[in-house]
Amino acid sequence: MKKKPDSKSYSELMANLARNVTATMALLPKHLSTFYGLQKKTGTGVAAFKSLTDPNAAGTTLEVAAIFAEAAGVPLRQLLGPGPCDRPKPRSLTDSPADIRKFIAGRLEELVMESLGKITWQSLSRKICAGPSTFANIRLGIDAEEQDQRVRLRTIHDIAQFFDMSVADFVRPYPEGLGGTTSSPQEASHAGNLCVDLLVLKRNLKEARKALGWSQPKMALEVGVSVPTLRNWETDDATIKTCPSIPQLNRLAQATGYSVASLLGISTKI
Repeated sequence: MKKKPDSKSYSELMANLARNVTATMALLPKHLSTFYGLQKKTGTGVAAFKSLTDPNAAGTTLEVAAIFAEAAGVPLRQLLGPGPCDRPKPRSLTDSPADIRKFIAGRLEELVMESLGKITWQSLSRKICAGPSTFANIRLGIDAEEQDQRVRLRTIHDIAQFFDMSVADFVRPYPEGLGGTTSSPQEASHAGNLCVDLLVLKRNLKEARKALGWSQPKMALEVGVSVPTLRNWETDDATIKTCPSIPQLNRLAQATGYSVASLLGISTKI
């Protein structure tokens, strides 16, 4: 822990990203295989996408990399790793930029808590040389819509290196972006669309977490959501209707070892 940011390591990260994005674009359908096609699909500017293929580009952001990963159907962690990437998959099988931001927020909260006071948000901000607003956005998992709210990939690299982690593992530990046990996660977009008792799901999630001996921050970290989101999932308050999406249920199943059906209360099998 507490490594000094390494410029060589960041250069390798950007070289990996440039190589993997270029290789992935060559595999995409014709309407997505150009920067202009990606702009039309996502609303993100051509210059932003071009920065992903330039290892010397300044200011490349986490959000643009995540937007490309989702549009291309490739897990972000693979784009940031040494490669090669898997062939593109349906968009529904990859993490959204919002999912990535929430996961990073949960992971960072867990790492700071595990330091038992040796690391504070203020000290981390000073060591990484990131401003308070940047750290606030990262910590809260804000889904940044404006360019000036976006977090530079360099900042994420420096935080990951501070904790002796690769950027790929820092942004998402699961090799396929999604885990899970269901054969068709596209059948529904949200657990609320299924014929299940929401209170049963909430109770099962809490019981599964306690059976593993996990705290809520630990569970949130494993699943890739913020702690407040997990609390809403587990609360006994029937007026709070928040529940996991199908991809999130898949990750819950992978993390806990329970099947999606058992978490939903429609099966007793694990």
